[in-house]
Amino acid sequence: MMKRLIELVVVVSCVCLLMTEIAQAQTGSNMTVTNRKAGKVLDAFGSTAGSNVGIYTDYGNSNQRWTIAANGSGYTFREQKANLAMDTWNWGTANGTNIAVYTYWGGSPQTYLLTAVGDYYRITPSISTGQCVDAYGTSSGSNVGTWSYWGGTNQQWSIEAPYEGSTDCGSGWSIGYPWGRTHNGTVYMAWCGDTMVAVQPGANGYKYNSGASYSTTKLYMWSGDSSAGAQAYCSAPTATGTWPAFWITTEGAWTGEVDIAEWKGSGTVWQNTYDGSWETKTTSSNNTYYKVHMQLKSTADGETDAWVWLYINGSWTATHTGSDFRNKNFWLIRNLQMEGSSGSPGPTSASYTCRSISQW
Repeated sequence: MMKRLIELVVVVSCVCLLMTEIAQAQTGSNMTVTNRKAGKVLDAFGSTAGSNVGIYTDYGNSNQRWTIAANGSGYTFREQKANLAMDTWNWGTANGTNIAVYTYWGGSPQTYLLTAVGDYYRITPSISTGQCVDAYGTSSGSNVGTWSYWGGTNQQWSIEAPYEGSTDCGSGWSIGYPWGRTHNGTVYMAWCGDTMVAVQPGANGYKYNSGASYSTTKLYMWSGDSSAGAQAYCSAPTATGTWPAFWITTEGAWTGEVDIAEWKGSGTVWQNTYDGSWETKTTSSNNTYYKVHMQLKSTADGETDAWVWLYINGSWTATHTGSDFRNKNFWLIRNLQMEGSSGSPGPTSASYTCRSISQW
């Protein structure tokens, strides 16, 4: 008997823990609620009480992000632009009842039950438990209302917390750029590490949060050196609006740069050298992983210029000239920028891995 009681306590404890973990996964601010069938997000179409709720392409806008909070046995959903609550309109319990937003007061029309359906959720109005929140179409602007639950994918929703990236950059690396957390695009660089993930919305008014880091050891080829260089293994996104890069740039004033590899919204690998003007080499490739490699080589004894030898996957691709590249400090940087030179609009999320980096 005692053994059975212990087993029962263990089972109950595990169930309680699981329920707690699910609740934590469902609650919080800046949440995205995405319809399984349409792949579009729950969107408040206005910021006044009575504005309709539907689905729309995710652009990371605050009316597409929700604060989900426990409310008794259910949850409330408040859009983050005007802090209005999702509301089962006029206490309706019939199929076709509209879903809108209204001033928050926490009553039962603004409370919803969440039931796991695999990796998705059924969202049920607490005043009509046989029904669910249903997307009536799949195109942007389609309405959302209630309907009897029958298990269709238009009645299932993913609920995702914002990406909480790592600030552990790894040994020898610091977060962001040497000059700060922003550079040349629509991203706030919130995270670092070998894998960088860009997500919407970004901090401080930026469209994205993403990742960047720079080596705390500067690359330097003094007058007596014959060479210096860096290499990495990269897996890069190629969708329009994605702009991953592995590069060096001069410390202080911008007088030199080498883009060892960058991708500007396509499978083309760009390798560029700047010393007052640009030299550029582009290579078309559909590799999953790239080994990208740069070597600075002395042009001649006593000269301040350097050859810039560039490689992809062990094959030579170009030789550029870096005027006055010797006797300068360079920062080594890896980052996932978005939009800018890579086109617009970018995707709602992207991932870039740049690992096994060495420099000499």
